[in-house]
Amino acid sequence: MSPDLLPFGLTPQMLVSVMTGLGTFASILAIIRAFVPHDPMRSRLKLHAKRRSELRTELIATPRRGRQAPVTLLRNLVERLKLTQGSESRGTADKLAQAGLRTRDALVVFLSIRLVLPLVLSVLTWIMIEALSPAMVTQRPPESGRAWVASRSTLMSTAARSCASSMATCS
Repeated sequence: MSPDLLPFGLTPQMLVSVMTGLGTFASILAIIRAFVPHDPMRSRLKLHAKRRSELRTELIATPRRGRQAPVTLLRNLVERLKLTQGSESRGTADKLAQAGLRTRDALVVFLSIRLVLPLVLSVLTWIMIEALSPAMVTQRPPESGRAWVASRSTLMSTAARSCASSMATCS
């Protein structure tokens, strides 16, 4: 190597000694790193403690008075109907915990929704059927129930015939 090509006035002997020193330093670091155990749980524990303190401050800071009344009402309903007893509710509580819903009220809210939702959906379905079939609502039923069934089926068959005759109107 010619001394003209080295920067900052380095000689080849200086360059070899600097490279040897860097190599030795890297080897020592590798050996130390191999013998010192790395604990990944330490950082996870720190993050967990930080998150726990954040949750504590949020729990203390926010008043939950406005939300307790509906949940208390639902809890009374669920307890009166004894829906929280049994192995199925314990399994449901475990599944809710796996889904991330670990509060005491999660099971109560889930069971009450499961109780009320079929009733609400059936009422909504009945309203939609009545709203979408105005011919059945406006026509008064005859005195006997059998004639009403016959007239209702006649209405449906009449609607089907008119729909089949003019496909452009129905679609």
